[in-house]
Amino acid sequence: FILASAGFISLTFLGNINFKDRSLKELSEASDDGLAKIISKTPKAPAFAMVGELTKAMDEYGQKIVNEKGISNSERVGLISALQGDASNFTSGFIAKNLGKDRWRTEKLNEFTDWMMEREWAEFSEFESQLEKKIADLNNAAVGEFGISKERQGQVKLDLMLVGTPDYLRTGLWALIIFGMAALGGFLHFIPLGRKQAGIHNNHIYHKKSQTRMGPAIVVFVLLIAFYVVLYHFPEYLANQIVLLDPLSSTMAGGMADQWFLYGFMYTLSMFVMGVRMWLKYKGNKYQQVRTASVLFFTASFSIIG
Repeated sequence: FILASAGFISLTFLGNINFKDRSLKELSEASDDGLAKIISKTPKAPAFAMVGELTKAMDEYGQKIVNEKGISNSERVGLISALQGDASNFTSGFIAKNLGKDRWRTEKLNEFTDWMMEREWAEFSEFESQLEKKIADLNNAAVGEFGISKERQGQVKLDLMLVGTPDYLRTGLWALIIFGMAALGGFLHFIPLGRKQAGIHNNHIYHKKSQTRMGPAIVVFVLLIAFYVVLYHFPEYLANQIVLLDPLSSTMAGGMADQWFLYGFMYTLSMFVMGVRMWLKYKGNKYQQVRTASVLFFTASFSIIG
């Protein structure tokens, strides 16, 4: 079980994500053509490092969108300079005159700064500060509408990294090895339970280091919390782990695996392994046997349906 856990975690640091072997069509389906061209030039790297590389690529792509659709730094400086230190010069006509070549950004800047027009400003510097904030808002809106918004970047990173994962992880062999070893470790640990007489056995269970505030328990606690944080907020770091289940997901769900399929599979497998432990521990107790079977049945059923 420890070897399986180590192998599972190590996939974040081993197994290079490589986009150079993937077609632009594959990459653009996960993002868009403009970003796909930038991503295709990204050097291969492990998942933990590739996340940073993709962030840089998206920042580069975002700046490209700003230069094409938003207001560049030089245009911002030009706008402020054209006002000649007088906020009253800032009107819809002024915006149309200076940004009239692009209707989208003209309308957006009017929308964002409507409240700033025909208003008394104590200092031009105060007006300038607000205008710069609104220009930044406009640029963010341009990136969101014509590129990849900050809110979408996490999912796009995951989609891209799933495309670039190593092919050997998709065969199902490594999934069988890693998850098979984990389950086998549990079953081997339960052998002593199978040798005991029928009845409930809680002998010294609260004295075990793994069930108290000792080292093993703390390690398990930290790993579980870390896994949930990464799963919910940074799933792109689990790209190599997710593709392990592509063959199973294709068979059961008709598509590629995602982080929720990985979680559902691991949860169901854990329930099954621990269910076997319950059967062995409470052998002879019909209520516990039926209860455990019921829990496993509905857990597996909802996992398959989901």
